[in-house]
Amino acid sequence: MKKALLLAIFPVFIGLLALSLTTSGKEEVKRPETGKKLPSFTFKTIEGKTVKIDEYLGKNPLIVNFWGSWCPPCRREVPELRKFYESHKKNGLVIISLAVNDNLDDMKAFMKKEPMPWIHALDDDGLFKKWGYRGVPTNVFVDKNGNVIEVKVGALTLDELTEYEKSLFPKNSKSQ
Repeated sequence: MKKALLLAIFPVFIGLLALSLTTSGKEEVKRPETGKKLPSFTFKTIEGKTVKIDEYLGKNPLIVNFWGSWCPPCRREVPELRKFYESHKKNGLVIISLAVNDNLDDMKAFMKKEPMPWIHALDDDGLFKKWGYRGVPTNVFVDKNGNVIEVKVGALTLDELTEYEKSLFPKNSKSQ
């Protein structure tokens, strides 16, 4: 009886031990929350420059765009993002596109066909998964003060992007 109980408990003990070993020592990653500061992260641009997102927080309205050159909805969203960017870069808008499960050659090939005149990086550090996101495109809208306005999953149209103007550019929207 004791042996049977021990044999039944032993696998549970081993499982709990394995779980504690795999979760201990991992850095705690904060997920963006509406109304709170965007968590800090670092990325390497496709040009090889290491950038800390903090360089933009508190200075510029920002869209962190998770996408993939392999993703049809992402590909449809690019021209809409470009139109929005072109009309608001004068207001300081920064877009940072982090490619999820992608490679540099495929990204560059797509960008030759469909210009994306903003900052690009591969999501090599797995930020998309660390933040618990599952579907691309996912856009994180951040105001000039570095606070998350909203996280939007799914391809956006220009009309949908325009709905964020008041939050991204509060001074400009009052005069419109």
